[in-house]
Amino acid sequence: MFRSHSIAKKESFRQASSKPQKGDRSLSIQKKLLSSPSHGELQFKTENTSGLSKQELFQLQQSIGNQAVTQLLQLDMAKDTNDVVDQEASVQSPPIHKSPFHDQPIQRVIEISGERYTHGSKKVSNLYNYVVAPWLEQNEYKTYGIKSRLVEFIKNNDIEFNSNDHFLTEFIPWLQLQTRKVKGDKTTPVLKKFSIGKMSRPKWSNELKQKLDYQNGDNIRHVIRNATLKRALEIEYNRYLSLDDKKERFYDLADTIGIASGELTIDILAQEIYNKVYLNEANLFSGDGPYNQIIGFAADRVKQYGEELIALEDDIVDTRLVAGDVKNLISVASSQAGFGHTNAVTNDLHTIVDTVINEVAYEGYRIDMMEAELIGDLVIDIGLNFGFDLIDGRVTEDQDNIAQRQGLLLQVETELQQFLASDGQTGDIKNIFQRFLEISRS
Repeated sequence: MFRSHSIAKKESFRQASSKPQKGDRSLSIQKKLLSSPSHGELQFKTENTSGLSKQELFQLQQSIGNQAVTQLLQLDMAKDTNDVVDQEASVQSPPIHKSPFHDQPIQRVIEISGERYTHGSKKVSNLYNYVVAPWLEQNEYKTYGIKSRLVEFIKNNDIEFNSNDHFLTEFIPWLQLQTRKVKGDKTTPVLKKFSIGKMSRPKWSNELKQKLDYQNGDNIRHVIRNATLKRALEIEYNRYLSLDDKKERFYDLADTIGIASGELTIDILAQEIYNKVYLNEANLFSGDGPYNQIIGFAADRVKQYGEELIALEDDIVDTRLVAGDVKNLISVASSQAGFGHTNAVTNDLHTIVDTVINEVAYEGYRIDMMEAELIGDLVIDIGLNFGFDLIDGRVTEDQDNIAQRQGLLLQVETELQQFLASDGQTGDIKNIFQRFLEISRS
């Protein structure tokens, strides 16, 4: 059967070529474009001027250039033999028998040691959990977002591998080239080394902000600095050499502070522990944003300057110059904070520094010159105090037991500083964190 006569004619109009192929018998097929007065439909009228029969013409029209003419001849021949009674009304296209997979995408398959994996298979989780994740852990890479990339790799490849190691030799180099979008239309590599120090801070929930009476211009502030908590966790992580020992210790820590860890990779496990201590409500309050950021930026700088003074040991230094250096570090931190109204805060902090250093005296006399090691200890204390914030008591709930709460946090801060100073040899981080999380806001 042939398609509808009108459809064939329209298709012929799009495809027809009026030039006979070189080498064909002499014939002239003239196509005249006529307009039907009744329907306004474009039609072809084909005239045979060569004296050939239609069958002979049909046999000649096998070249690509004359396909459109061939279609017209086929329709004419069908009319002559009464195969087509009414092309417009009665001719129907034969039914199309679709494969059951006609509308489905091509399933890509990778095969590892005879085991087949498609991107939608439940077996992909096993491949990730028992092959990919252990490799990432052992080589100290983050696992965040890698499983979805494994699915993408399977979806776009059709490869056979003779072993898991063979698979990794293809997958890991591919993974190293993948990136993901971050803020500002920038990209960052998907595959990154894991580091406790580079773990991301958890976000503040709206519920927590309401509980802390968060207002415009505020920061949610830590009494014990975030950097102190994270550094303690980093020291604990680095104390153990093997991955098994690290995981055993961190699982123990997670259980002690009430985290249902299950089966987690070391980077996810560490992030869960960090999130819990970071969001400890007893250690948080809403306070002035500029002040918070300045002391936050200044704390480490001032502490480091104190350590540099201690390294000078018995050298004699001018305490007035030391005070000037500390105030300069605070000014730099103020500039880095980037607020327009930080002068008052900076001046307040400068006054604190002058007051503390001016109190260095012997038998009632101010000491302008003293050993670098002694004044260095004092400067470190200033830096540590910048790092240990004071609850401002603006929220009613904070006022009820503010002294007791601040005192308990100070005890934890003292233990953490000893833990940091001894590189984890003094104190037990598990016990310190447990006591820290038991402190209540009310």
